[in-house]
Amino acid sequence: MLKLIRKIVITGPESSGKTTLVKSLAAQYSCYNVDEFAREYLTDFVGDYAFEDVLTMAKKQLDLEILAEENNSKYLFLDTDLLVFKVWIKEKYNKEIDWIESHLKSNKDKV
Repeated sequence: MLKLIRKIVITGPESSGKTTLVKSLAAQYSCYNVDEFAREYLTDFVGDYAFEDVLTMAKKQLDLEILAEENNSKYLFLDTDLLVFKVWIKEKYNKEIDWIESHLKSNKDKV
């Protein structure tokens, strides 16, 4: 049986309350939320992050999202997703990453 999960991504500037809103929505609907892994990764980071760090964060974010999908019921709330990483990488490094593009396209096709 195909499991349909509605993913809702809250986007916006830093410190605008995305995480608080996502946690509240997940609690309201008794479902999972996925926190922004980049925040955790960069909290104890010393020095400047590099391109490879951003890719590491994107991969881990996707892994956490997939894990949550496997354990979720109807909704999945996120305070970031691969689209945010796509924009981040494009703006900071002027690059496009094939696996990110492919994943975003495959998810678009599911809507």
